[in-house]
Amino acid sequence: MPATQVSIINGALANIAQKPIANITDLSPQAVTAIRKWDSALQASLREATPGFATAVIALAVVSTYTPIHWLYAYAYPANCLAMNLVYSQGTVDPTIGEEFRELYDHVNNQKVIVTNIESAYGEYTYLVSDTTLFDASFVKVMEYRLAADLAVPLVGDQKLAESMEKKFIVAASECDRYNSYEQNSSTKQTSSFVKAR
Repeated sequence: MPATQVSIINGALANIAQKPIANITDLSPQAVTAIRKWDSALQASLREATPGFATAVIALAVVSTYTPIHWLYAYAYPANCLAMNLVYSQGTVDPTIGEEFRELYDHVNNQKVIVTNIESAYGEYTYLVSDTTLFDASFVKVMEYRLAADLAVPLVGDQKLAESMEKKFIVAASECDRYNSYEQNSSTKQTSSFVKAR
């Protein structure tokens, strides 16, 4: 059964021995606090775990109005991008490693940009996914521990419990990332072959 926001919250509450909620409109301290912490926990989990379902690859758009220093090209930061993981081109020898790049702030246009020395660059990044039905089992565990760590102090008043949940979150995120790397291995090679054949 696909995960729901309520089921993930209840998993987090169970981790810190709190009563479950019935729905997100529940006015209990557990529901109100969990909803308040939800967005930050989701973003932290996606950034830390980099799950496959939240990975996108797009051709980056050149920013012609920004002239980077010490770099040849500047590209616009993609919408809903939580973390730029790789930048590469059709000529990149190993797209799973990518090319050197940096994220900078374009103060003229008030936007983030990606600077690199490669032309016609692709960006592989983690984007913000809010649809819980897309979450796989390993990422659900990551979210439950992240949310539990965020809820332990306001609901239980226990800093040590929060630290314990934080450690479990880091381990779960590492496991999720490892599973994702296994799953992406063959598909990355197929994508690389396709790009090089174009």
